[in-house]
Amino acid sequence: MHETPTSGPCWSGSIRLENNRPASNTFLFVFLATALALLTGTDSAIALEIKTDYTTIVYPSNATLHEFNDNLYLGRNLEFRLRAKKTVTIEEEVAFKVDILIEKAQEVMGMHIVNFNFRIILHSSADKMQQEYLATNKRKVHYKAYYSLKHNILNIGVDEVNLRVFSHELGHVIVDHYFKVRPPGKIHEVLAQYCEINITN
Repeated sequence: MHETPTSGPCWSGSIRLENNRPASNTFLFVFLATALALLTGTDSAIALEIKTDYTTIVYPSNATLHEFNDNLYLGRNLEFRLRAKKTVTIEEEVAFKVDILIEKAQEVMGMHIVNFNFRIILHSSADKMQQEYLATNKRKVHYKAYYSLKHNILNIGVDEVNLRVFSHELGHVIVDHYFKVRPPGKIHEVLAQYCEINITN
């Protein structure tokens, strides 16, 4: 699915303690991290990040990252590409997995993008993601994942993710970045389905 949710809350102005002295760096960091988490729709006060060659992955906890990694099985052929990377940490493995799929999706669709730039937000569950969507957009949905065209963010409920779900949403991301004029919604959906079906070919 691709969506265009409304903007979340925003903050402005400097932060000062009660005695009017500037806040400490630690206090400021915690505040800014909390604000970032709320703005990006994550379900944790402190958001963690992994930067890959093509995207930035934001996630609320190591448990969420582990579940995403476990559920995103690449299939026999793509797993061979992953093993060639010789990863050491889970962060490296997730980064390589995502980049392999982004490269493969562009190859499948014949749409190669220069300077790819978008964000992926991992939610601890699809239910949690749907609750946040309802609170922000005042509309109930049943998405396992969705790409926000307006914010250039791919949102994923890690308990519901699999190769086809992830590849479908990647199709939406690629179509949105490839065309200067965004194609109609039905065409967007057909191309995303093509990516989903052919990702392991």
